[in-house]
Amino acid sequence: MAEKRVLIIAYYFPPLGGAGVQRILKFAKYLPEFGWEPTVLTVKNISYPARDEALLKELPPAIRVVRSGSLDPQRILYLLKRASLFQGEKTGKTGAKSGSGPGWLTRLFFPDSKNGWIPFARMRGRSLLKKQEFDLIFSSSPPVSSHMIAYHLSKITGKPLVVDFRDPWELLSETDSGSWCRRLHERLQKKVLARAKGVVAVNGFMAEDLRKKFNDIRLEMIPNGFDSVDFEGFKPEVTDKFEIVYLGTFNLWNNPNPFLQAFSELVRENREFAEKAQFTRVGFVLNWNWNALLEKYGLDDKNVISLDYVPHRESIKHLLRSKLLLLTAGGKKKSVLHTPGKIYEYLAARKPILAIVPQDGAAAELVRKYKAGTAVDPNDQTGMKKELLSLFERYRENNLGNLPSNSELSQLERRNQTQRLAEFFNRCIGE
Repeated sequence: MAEKRVLIIAYYFPPLGGAGVQRILKFAKYLPEFGWEPTVLTVKNISYPARDEALLKELPPAIRVVRSGSLDPQRILYLLKRASLFQGEKTGKTGAKSGSGPGWLTRLFFPDSKNGWIPFARMRGRSLLKKQEFDLIFSSSPPVSSHMIAYHLSKITGKPLVVDFRDPWELLSETDSGSWCRRLHERLQKKVLARAKGVVAVNGFMAEDLRKKFNDIRLEMIPNGFDSVDFEGFKPEVTDKFEIVYLGTFNLWNNPNPFLQAFSELVRENREFAEKAQFTRVGFVLNWNWNALLEKYGLDDKNVISLDYVPHRESIKHLLRSKLLLLTAGGKKKSVLHTPGKIYEYLAARKPILAIVPQDGAAAELVRKYKAGTAVDPNDQTGMKKELLSLFERYRENNLGNLPSNSELSQLERRNQTQRLAEFFNRCIGE
């Protein structure tokens, strides 16, 4: 029985889909088991390419989800579309969809394009805090605007604040190229962390980076993870294809070009590889024209299957059917601190991972720690091609290697991570 209450501030929350909603959804799902009753404050319907209504059914009935208005670009686009005043771009096999509105519009806002949500969420949050007693306020970014809302509510009520970083603050602000803007971000981060009773980081690299800058903060590292419940009830599908699956979004942080180049060269040079290999993309492509990329590398539907967003449950089925899972990262200065959320479900699927990521980064360390595959630098085209061919040869020999056991992965279970979060909350309120 939950004894304490936490107000969670999160912009991305179901029925929105995608990896960005999973962390807060699972925290909200399991917190009541560890003495904390969550109320989630999020945004009303927005223009967003991924929706998954089934995710809301995971929450216990007693959990309250409160939605406020907003004037951020995605909310405005939703309202314009509903009024039939704006058609927007359509999502298709090209993957050229961008769900955030025109790029020039999003760059006008500080600290991010969601700052139009701040006044509405502040007002709704104040109302909630007046009507009900809460023991703690918890915010998660991206977007950084979530922390601004939580900071304001904590300051006016005196309630303890805990902030959660799913991505580094600097990574989120790098689109703002001006030095004046970076300085503003630094001041803002310093102010928020000075207010916070506790800080949660998603990996050790990010935690260490925060400790170097703010050595007096109370910090807990709680990684992303997987929910074993999501993997229940599937019958194994057996195919004779060497199917490589990529789950998630290709964008400027996750560049598809290095892999597509290596894959296409092997298709041209190795007849057996061309006959057996299949690359399945499950998710959107932003910042790239997918059809143009396939044409550039001479690939077609014989070797490539292109799927846009599918419900979370269906995405798990693709992971379990695969022979090899592809992970990409890079292209941003702070990407060494970034751990894509999907890597934990990759680990839970117990399929080998080809990680095209910075060698000195958090994602590569995770793959090496669990001996779950191989990591290749995005700039090492020769090494990438060599590893891909080696994995294909091992597939032919039915020898893709030993993968993590249940006991090794237990610490990455969402329920266990939520228990750690609840214990951290208790410490932050002095219990």
